[in-house]
Amino acid sequence: AGGPEVGSARANVAEGAPGCRQVHINGLSGPLCAVVAHETWTSLELKAAVQGSTGIPALEQILLVGCEELDDEERIGRFFEERAPLDVSLLRRHASQVQLLRRVDETNFLSLPSMLDSALLEGGLERPVAMALVRRCPALLQRLPALLAGDRQVVLAAARVGGLRYADASWQEDAGVVRVAVGLDPRALRHASLALRSDRAFVASLMEDEGLVDRLLEDPRAALARSRVVFRAASPGLQQDPALLQMAGLSAPEAAGVDGAGVCRTVTADAKRKARVVAAALQRRSRPSAEERVPSRSRSRSRS
Repeated sequence: AGGPEVGSARANVAEGAPGCRQVHINGLSGPLCAVVAHETWTSLELKAAVQGSTGIPALEQILLVGCEELDDEERIGRFFEERAPLDVSLLRRHASQVQLLRRVDETNFLSLPSMLDSALLEGGLERPVAMALVRRCPALLQRLPALLAGDRQVVLAAARVGGLRYADASWQEDAGVVRVAVGLDPRALRHASLALRSDRAFVASLMEDEGLVDRLLEDPRAALARSRVVFRAASPGLQQDPALLQMAGLSAPEAAGVDGAGVCRTVTADAKRKARVVAAALQRRSRPSAEERVPSRSRSRSRS
């Protein structure tokens, strides 16, 4: 088994490089290996790196930070602390569970519902297998037994691959689950409860997201487009909010302070700061170079 493929991020990692940390992998009997990982890596990518260093197949690995098991699609960067290595524990799955997980990976997509039905009839559906099934087909979340469909880790596994729409209403109003889903796909906010889509502070925090300023300087149009997708999934009432319009780059800066609806002064000020960063970045991108400012006729004469 060659294991999962890792994206281009692995080729760009180096100890001490921005966003990179050393990860110490420990087994029950002691240290197994150390790898350098990037904050954008998923747990699955880390497993692939560990497989390369130890030979332990990724499918057999259970990775834990403290007592928390890492989901395959979860980014490990949220566990990084500045300049400190990350300690991860590795346990190995039972052979029978590995066999089931391999079957999930290899089964034709259209046959996954039948596989789920068979597993339920046999009474052998465990959480890791349920998570593997909903990662491949999020709609299967609705066909799981109540105990598994109500399991937070199973719901998060589905939410990370666009499955928030299939979750129970109680999960669609869970801010933590919605935040995870929107972090991977901003359109997921459309499937959150009306209460969350009407929560101004919550929507503003999703529009800002972690690392927004860095992304604005890197690719302002893409960062702004993401904020607008979140904004357009908010409740109709919030889509009239001046500060949120400003954060989405859809209006000029408003006066500071509290508006008639009781807008928080600090949020408005923060929105204004983000808008200024957007405007400055876009202005730098759109400003013509010295060469472009020279009329074409003048350039022709200078070349001749």
